[in-house]
Amino acid sequence: MKIENLQNGKIALVENANTSAEMRFGNFDASDVYIIERHRFGGSRDRYVKTIEFILRQDSALVLLEAKSKTSQEYFAETCDKMFDSLNKYFSFAAGRNSDDKFRQFAADISTVSFRFYLVVKRLEMEYAEQANDKFGKALEERFSRSYINIWQLAIPQNAVVMSYESAKNVNIAN
Repeated sequence: MKIENLQNGKIALVENANTSAEMRFGNFDASDVYIIERHRFGGSRDRYVKTIEFILRQDSALVLLEAKSKTSQEYFAETCDKMFDSLNKYFSFAAGRNSDDKFRQFAADISTVSFRFYLVVKRLEMEYAEQANDKFGKALEERFSRSYINIWQLAIPQNAVVMSYESAKNVNIAN
């Protein structure tokens, strides 16, 4: 993911820069974006941890966003793994298991924040969108065990959305 600095502390994030699959996310305040893949645990654990593109603080929610140029059944499982690993990483940081200064500024009170899980697909056929949303939601729900939900006092994820790149523009995630 390429970061572009815009005016007044704003940034844009570009996935697959300079290819036909390019997607631009942004005009976000830099302090509202946490590019989780750039922050490592350290050591050999990092090669086992899959991460999403970024986490965005938006109102009282944290948006976990993964971008793909296309989707298939295998991508749902992979994306759920990435979101689960990224959320685990976020919680470990929130529990003070990392000394990342950027994260401390970004951390939110877990008891008051809601989570949104977005899979943005560059080429998503609209007739497939509803089916993709159902499959993604079910895959994400299966990935979150009851013990995990209970440990962090979370609800089973309800805000799992697969959207086209054009739809992401309509909700002010992409530009």
